[in-house]
Amino acid sequence: MEVIMESNEFNKNKVDNAIIMAAGLSSRFAPLSFERPKGLLEVKGEILIERQIKQLQEAGITDITIVVGYMKESFYYLKDKFNVEIVVNNDYNKRNNNSTLYLVREKLKNTYICSSDNYFTKNVFESHVE
Repeated sequence: MEVIMESNEFNKNKVDNAIIMAAGLSSRFAPLSFERPKGLLEVKGEILIERQIKQLQEAGITDITIVVGYMKESFYYLKDKFNVEIVVNNDYNKRNNNSTLYLVREKLKNTYICSSDNYFTKNVFESHVE
């Protein structure tokens, strides 16, 4: 028996975009987080959030939104450096990640939802975009 599928069938689960949550206080990282948010800490010579953005872009994800709150201005340079969108969660100190995602709910489809402080030794995004 031969099964024929339209090309759209193969693409219906293709990842389209990514949301990186970077709004939190990073309170468990105090006192380090008093100077900068966790996602902007350097690990092995790379800034965590920058490494993640590069990995997403290497995997073909170009529609990347970063939701910021605590020390939001620290993240603004990423817009120009990586051509990402920045959304501000002004309630970051009163609410949790649900409010962060609610702000970008219209962008949620086949979406990677990431935390800005994740460090992946290899690019975990590559196998899910083609």
